[in-house]
Amino acid sequence: MTIIPDPIEAIGRDAGVNSQWPQFADYCALRAKGLRKSALIALDRFCVEAASSTFEVRREFCLWLFERQGVLATGGTGLPHPLLDKVVAPMLREWRRTESANPLPHYWAGVFGIGPDDGETPPPLACIEQALSLDPSFDPARRALVDRVIYNVEYSHHHLPYYYVRDFSDPAGDVVCIDNALNLVEGANGAGWAVLARKELMFLRSVTEDWIRFESEGEQDFATWCEARGKAYRPPVGR
Repeated sequence: MTIIPDPIEAIGRDAGVNSQWPQFADYCALRAKGLRKSALIALDRFCVEAASSTFEVRREFCLWLFERQGVLATGGTGLPHPLLDKVVAPMLREWRRTESANPLPHYWAGVFGIGPDDGETPPPLACIEQALSLDPSFDPARRALVDRVIYNVEYSHHHLPYYYVRDFSDPAGDVVCIDNALNLVEGANGAGWAVLARKELMFLRSVTEDWIRFESEGEQDFATWCEARGKAYRPPVGR
């Protein structure tokens, strides 16, 4: 029988290699064993130690951590709250102040929704847009912006053919967002993710425009309207 190693345990072993992160290695090991209370105690100790470290040490740890955020998430796509609030957020705020022309701190601040010291939290996309404006070749920011549009429009569509969800935008606004995302995709120079994203965006645009036509004609059943016009919508392969 093949034994699949616990990813949290593996991260803990990686952290243990660095002499400055033993408490974080302890946290990972305890979490892997399901000892939540003890794990959080170890994490709190690490956060206290990290807060007194140099900026370079904290940045090194955070960049290492960001590569593993999906595994460390305790819910949703975030990081454990003590780690985010006491280590990651202060580091990103300092990094944005000291290297304002570097796209990386703005990008990661957008990913984690980190605002400046005064407590004002900018829209995450504004930080990511700032990263891309600083470096138009920075593909992670470009992809994050495109993926957000796809997510929002897919959410708008998730009750079709019955009704169109308008929490983020109305259908006409979604078409504008899709067109903006398509422009971003064109700037990705044929990257594999961009090819797939373009297929998805064109599909979402077609559905959205058909819903606008359907509403303008005063029809009652979108599924029947689509069928009468030979519109058999299926999500594109590859997403």
